[in-house]
Amino acid sequence: MKNAPCTPTNSPVSHAVAGAALAAALELAGHWAPWPRRLPRLLAYSYGVAVILIGALVALDHTAWRRIVGVSVAAGGAVAASHMLDHALNQSIRQQVGHHDRNR
Repeated sequence: MKNAPCTPTNSPVSHAVAGAALAAALELAGHWAPWPRRLPRLLAYSYGVAVILIGALVALDHTAWRRIVGVSVAAGGAVAASHMLDHALNQSIRQQVGHHDRNR
């Protein structure tokens, strides 16, 4: 199957510019959005990474974006899992310290 001829609307450069402009606009919108309260760190990170991915998806062809999404999901899962583990460990330490203080 022959590729479509490169025109200004389907060139890799125009896709890259569109993806970068979209990502930048969404990052700025998220930065100054009237959030009801400050976003928790993990949610803020997730928003930022999702916006970068959206820009990358616009800029890349269909085979590359699948790999990018796969890597990003794995990395995001690792970050979420590390935050959950930290929370569980902190809760366990607090319970142990509280139990130790009551036995004095």
